[in-house]
Amino acid sequence: MLQRRDQLIYRLAADEMSAGGPISYDKRQHTVEAVISKGSPVQRDYGVEVLRISPTAVDLSRLREGGIPLLDHHKQDSINSILGRAVDMWFDCGALMGAGHFSQPP
Repeated sequence: MLQRRDQLIYRLAADEMSAGGPISYDKRQHTVEAVISKGSPVQRDYGVEVLRISPTAVDLSRLREGGIPLLDHHKQDSINSILGRAVDMWFDCGALMGAGHFSQPP
């Protein structure tokens, strides 16, 4: 039976394959590159949210100061929700891109 972390990784890879995009998961390094945000409009209770994606609008200092956790579905209630850490971020064609490192299962 697959561990939850492995199930998430396989699902991410399957989503990438069905979208026709590259699969960037490196099994040996436990890393992946992904689109973090394109600033696409999202309907919220208060209206439509559109994030500005640019070096002047996005503060990456938290990444440089120790990293940003990769969470399981925005859950922040437990250390078990942390799948790994973001290790790099950059801007490409109006999108915020990132590289993540998944923690190794015990």
